Amino acid sequence: MKIIYAAAALLLPGIFFAQDFSVDASYKQGRTSDCFGRGMCQTSFGNTLTGTTSVTAYKINETSFGLQIKRESLSQDDEISIAGKAFKEFTNDTPPVFLMPEALLIDATSLQNLGLNKDYNVIPTGEYDIFLTEETVTIVFVLAMR
Repeated sequence: MKIIYAAAALLLPGIFFAQDFSVDASYKQGRTSDCFGRGMCQTSFGNTLTGTTSVTAYKINETSFGLQIKRESLSQDDEISIAGKAFKEFTNDTPPVFLMPEALLIDATSLQNLGLNKDYNVIPTGEYDIFLTEETVTIVFVLAMR
């Protein structure tokens, strides 16, 4: 199991440096149906990167993207909402995951702004990898067709 995490850690820089571009983003935590609990109930991507927001999105490939959040902008309650417990409680043996209990439809403008395939417009239910650095939290999402 440690080999998998070590391999993921080695691939992480490749994920970040493979970015085509980044744009300002916003998101709201909670289930899609009621914006309560874990998950993401709303997100959108701008068409520029101003550097003034604490959340950005970047394209990984045609059907996946990273949502990057500045850690300084998060409270401990935010961390728990994102990963189920405070980030400091995670170890290499138990890496954090982001839980999507309900699927989320991404609007066409956001997909276009990030250069993603418009046919893949849903973040499906499931668990998504969270990568933590000293400064950022990155959640990597893989989109599916509606």
